[in-house]
Amino acid sequence: MNKNSNSRLSKYFPFIVACLLLLAVGAVDFFYSHYGYNVKIFYVLPVAIISWYNGLRPALIVAVISTIINMAATDHEASYTIFLQIWDAVSIGAVMIFAIVAIDIQRESRIAQEKLVNFIVHDLRSPVTNILSGLQTIKIITEEDEDETLDEIIDMAEISSNRLLTLINSILDISKFEQRSMNLNPEKVEIADLIEEAKSEVMQWANQEHMVIETNIETQFTSITVDKNLTLRTIINVLGNAIKYNKPGKPIIIRVYQKSESTVRFSIKDHGEGIPKEWQKKIFDKFAQIQAKQTGMPSTGLGLTFSREAITAQGGKIWVDDSFTDGTNILFFVPVDITANKKINSKKIEEKR
Repeated sequence: MNKNSNSRLSKYFPFIVACLLLLAVGAVDFFYSHYGYNVKIFYVLPVAIISWYNGLRPALIVAVISTIINMAATDHEASYTIFLQIWDAVSIGAVMIFAIVAIDIQRESRIAQEKLVNFIVHDLRSPVTNILSGLQTIKIITEEDEDETLDEIIDMAEISSNRLLTLINSILDISKFEQRSMNLNPEKVEIADLIEEAKSEVMQWANQEHMVIETNIETQFTSITVDKNLTLRTIINVLGNAIKYNKPGKPIIIRVYQKSESTVRFSIKDHGEGIPKEWQKKIFDKFAQIQAKQTGMPSTGLGLTFSREAITAQGGKIWVDDSFTDGTNILFFVPVDITANKKINSKKIEEKR
């Protein structure tokens, strides 16, 4: 099946589901209305689905079909005059139109917000990239200068710019994951090289905080076939949070090992204050950082939300080890070969904890 067929199917899939649901509601209405069961409100459900996914005009078409099916399915008694039929149809139609308008307003608002976020984020990325290029150029020019204060200022600005660029990219990619438009690019990568590349990205920050990152690889596989970009950024995001909350002088430990033949597990431990148990499942949610700030808990940022989406898309899973009490241990596993899982986006590989 080609991409055009897939896009056409995804476009009409909500309409097909709504029609099937509509027929099911009509059948229940026809067979059970004379028993006194009133299921008319359920005619609104397929209309709501279409309104949310396809917009105002398709929803109005489905609403008309719903009203016709409702009239046909109604158990017409002798006392059920034409006036009552019309009144019934108008009333259920009015409810549907009200639902359609309300949902369409919400839908348009959501689309407008997404466009605004994408517009702002795209506009932010260009100046941040320019700032980074400028800082790197200054660093090269001043390499022979022995002014340690200047070096520290440049390093701090470069670290902050890199973190800001990572955040911008995460916002864009989370939106792609939500819209199911993120494409996976599987490639064979060496585990050791993947870890070293992730460490090199955060080493400047770790050195500034006087922290050491230790690595321990205990797996029979030296390489895995994954989306390198998504997996690498996940490791970088988790390492960034570890550096942010780790106690000075304490090591951050990366461990790679196996608990099944088909997956490789990554563990990243810090020795900070740890995450309260009530927050351990919430920190991967999109707006957890906002709630965390309101409750006084340190923010975890959007990096972990991106990480969850990136690992789940590859058929893996990410979570917080609730048995580790001396800080935070974030675990995730990915298949040894994500191309072996033909339904990467819908099928999850189960692994015992």
